[in-house]
Amino acid sequence: MQVKVCPKCGAENRPEKALCSSCYTSLEAVAETEAKPRPAPTQPDAKADRSDQPQAQPVGASPLAGPAAPARATPADNYAPPPGAPSPYGPTPVFNERRSASISRGPNWVAIILTIVILAGAGCGGWWAYNKFIKPGPEQVVQNFMEAGKARNFEKMKDCLSQKTINMMQMAGDEEEMRRSVESGNLGGFDGKIIGCTYDESNSNLAYVGLKPTNRKALPPGATSVEIACCKEDGSWKIDLMATMMRIVKKTYERMGRPMPPLPSH
Repeated sequence: MQVKVCPKCGAENRPEKALCSSCYTSLEAVAETEAKPRPAPTQPDAKADRSDQPQAQPVGASPLAGPAAPARATPADNYAPPPGAPSPYGPTPVFNERRSASISRGPNWVAIILTIVILAGAGCGGWWAYNKFIKPGPEQVVQNFMEAGKARNFEKMKDCLSQKTINMMQMAGDEEEMRRSVESGNLGGFDGKIIGCTYDESNSNLAYVGLKPTNRKALPPGATSVEIACCKEDGSWKIDLMATMMRIVKKTYERMGRPMPPLPSH
């Protein structure tokens, strides 16, 4: 290779250069010569003993440097194996969960029996309250009978009578006569103030309601009140007019001190 050698600094320049690229000396009068071959660069011996070279010593963290910065994540940290490929970290450990064995329990008989007892008690209490306070007793039936008479409502009065009384009235032909009496306002002594109620000791389905009539002329001789006989039919109290008349006759004979004559047999 042809070069121009600077006469001042000795630097080699290409032939077309007019000035030295190193010291800018004119190269117009300089003739071209062959470039000197350059020696190949020597490579350092990798196995050379470096024990004589100073080794870098680790420097501890300064107490004034503050907390160390978190390590930066590397691409390997975000690596995830494709679906179905084995994990580079080995198989995933399997933990056996301890599950409590299911206990088969039968029906809670205590709760069932307690519920039945409560329902039965509530039913009995409700039935007792209905019969005691809601369902009309003997006194209420007599009161309803008198109020229907004041309203001249024969059908409501008839609802307060026992079936035995209604049958006797129909057989004797007295039903129409009683209807006319009620519609005309003649209650026949069934109007007054209730003064009490007594139940028959031998028959719990019989009761006697004491009544003090407004019309004293309707009272038997020597009597200040009468007793209206009531009986139970299908669980409901009704007025028995035949038993009432027999009760009045019996009390009258007792006040007179005379025995009651026997009833004629049919």
